[in-house]
Amino acid sequence: MVIALTHSGAGLAGGQVVPQFTAARAPVVPPAVLRLFTPTCWPESACELAPPWWVAGCNLGMRRSAGLRFDTRFGRQFNCAELEMTVRAQWAGEFVIVAPDAVVRRAVHPYDLTLRAVGARAWWHGVSIARLMHIHPYADIGDTYRLRDTVLPYQLLTRTGLLSASVDVIRYLGLQAERWRVRPRACGPSRERSGGREHPRPGAARLRAQGLLRRAARGSGGASGDRSR
Repeated sequence: MVIALTHSGAGLAGGQVVPQFTAARAPVVPPAVLRLFTPTCWPESACELAPPWWVAGCNLGMRRSAGLRFDTRFGRQFNCAELEMTVRAQWAGEFVIVAPDAVVRRAVHPYDLTLRAVGARAWWHGVSIARLMHIHPYADIGDTYRLRDTVLPYQLLTRTGLLSASVDVIRYLGLQAERWRVRPRACGPSRERSGGREHPRPGAARLRAQGLLRRAARGSGGASGDRSR
């Protein structure tokens, strides 16, 4: 990390994060679930940060002169604060790079892969992206939050595909619920009319997400399988 910052002159650098599963037998984790923990693709060599690359907060290096700090408005949940900081740094003129040779391992425990834990991470990921888009409405986050891009018909034909689609839908619901929360309210606390349409409470969206996850559970039996099966 020090070499990457020194040789590139960057103000901020993000190193590669590799998942390390602590279970006795390595699970099979769909990419849609894995990206809730770490980025799933990396460049072959150091390069400027741009989609599809993104960095994780557990492996960041920055120059003190850059004066960068995490935005505490994102809270303590899975919060994408490192993504917001990279957006803010680039808009301030700082050079931000991805350094794949600076590697750390991120522990992923069996309880992290339970359906309830995965659903919660997916929900809060959507919420955090909504907060990021509210603060930086023109940021290019290199992700999709349109249902037609995330839920593809062929995904629904397999258990793994069904789980991946459920995770993407829950992320989408979390994003829409947080968008509803942060928009100006002019029609009372329960519902807001906009263009003749009504926006339900975020609680209703959370209930729909939980129902989706339960249906996926009946088909997949969990967020991960075992390679030995």
